[in-house]
Amino acid sequence: MSLRSVIFDAQKAAMKQRNAATLSTLRILCSQIKNEEIEIKSELDDDAVIAILKTQVKQLKDSIVDFKKGERDDLVVDAEKEITVLQEYLPAELPDAEIEAIVDSVVAKLGEGANFGQVMGAVVKEVDGRADGGRVKDAVQKKMQ
Repeated sequence: MSLRSVIFDAQKAAMKQRNAATLSTLRILCSQIKNEEIEIKSELDDDAVIAILKTQVKQLKDSIVDFKKGERDDLVVDAEKEITVLQEYLPAELPDAEIEAIVDSVVAKLGEGANFGQVMGAVVKEVDGRADGGRVKDAVQKKMQ
């Protein structure tokens, strides 16, 4: 069963259970999936759905920063709930230890003279979307110091 189907089935289940918070989040996600499908004129594969999920999570995390600056704790809580719902459909991220091991191997390949950009680019290719960019950046910075 494709990830798209799982998400649309979860939306139906949330509707039947009258789970308003989950339903709202999944409706937004489903509409973005449908809009993308209309644009490309075919059904999305799992990778494209994952990309949409990651984009939504990133937007919500950015919103949380703004909400905290505006002292809107109610909106922070809502956004965190939405992120929790969306993360159920994302693949598990790499643990920090594994990211650090990848950084170490890339630095060993490129040599100690490599600059931050070179290392970061190679690590991002190696991680291939299995970890948040901020976590990867932190691991590279830690190693480069």
